[in-house]
Amino acid sequence: GSREQMCVHDRVLKNVKDNPALSINHECSKLTKNRKCNYRNNLDGFTGPSPETFTTGDLPGTQPVLDIEDLSTMGKVHKVCPFYYTRDSVKTADLVLLPYNYLFDREARSSIDVNWENAILIFDEAHNLESFASDATSFDISGLDLAGCIQEVQRAAGICSQNSHYAGGADDGGGSQVKLD
Repeated sequence: GSREQMCVHDRVLKNVKDNPALSINHECSKLTKNRKCNYRNNLDGFTGPSPETFTTGDLPGTQPVLDIEDLSTMGKVHKVCPFYYTRDSVKTADLVLLPYNYLFDREARSSIDVNWENAILIFDEAHNLESFASDATSFDISGLDLAGCIQEVQRAAGICSQNSHYAGGADDGGGSQVKLD
């Protein structure tokens, strides 16, 4: 789950503005960067909920499987951050569920501590994978932006030709420029 889904910090939630995800991410990053988030700091030494606290049909003596609501409850009860709890739990997990962007985006992939060696990847909704990969590696550029780029290149070429009597820096093959008159 995201910070937006799992944040239990009253001060962060109180400062939510027009864009909740952006506001929560910003406030959370600001607090955790300087270790000023007590919920994040309280994870130091926290071992997680005991199997006795959750009676949702889990096998006795096993770590319970927590959904987002359970994680939020755990965060409020134990005054710990559910978001960072789940990120820290990835290190020892046998099963990790991730959205596609954690696989395709190098920065997102490296932000979590998953050992990818000998990992088995199972893609839910694999029929969406091709369009997701295409969208992740594509971008849109408007005609106006493209026209601006062309103008910048033309302006740069004009400056270069004014400052040098070498037109385009033609190479004679030996590494020196040839003067074009």
